Amino acid sequence: AMYAGAIDERIATVVVTGHFNQTVPKMLIQSPHYDTYIDSNEDYAFFPNVANEFSDSDVASLICPRPFFVEQGKRDRVVYSPMAEQEFEIVRGYYRTLGIEDRAEIEFFDGEHEIHGERSFKFLEKWLLGEVGIQ
Repeated sequence: AMYAGAIDERIATVVVTGHFNQTVPKMLIQSPHYDTYIDSNEDYAFFPNVANEFSDSDVASLICPRPFFVEQGKRDRVVYSPMAEQEFEIVRGYYRTLGIEDRAEIEFFDGEHEIHGERSFKFLEKWLLGEVGIQ
């Protein structure tokens, strides 16, 4: 969703579930807090030069000023929540600078690598159907 939203402006809002992270550590640095891609056969994650070129906050900057939401399980082994939070603070700064901080949200829920769908669905309803509506 994040990469599609970054390149296709027709996508009005983006929700990322369990996959917003600091790119280089996730890809290459082993940790007791999360599983790295280097130790797996999940080679789909190795886009050419991804670790050399950008992190998830850089990709999200291409979505801004459209609404952007991240939901993250606190016990997710794919994404270490503190790393996701640090990376999201960069994104929040883009939205804050533009005076539209309400368009960028993150939720940490008690769960693993799963879709939570509570605040994220409300976020979608707000921005796509509800009180604000995107034109």
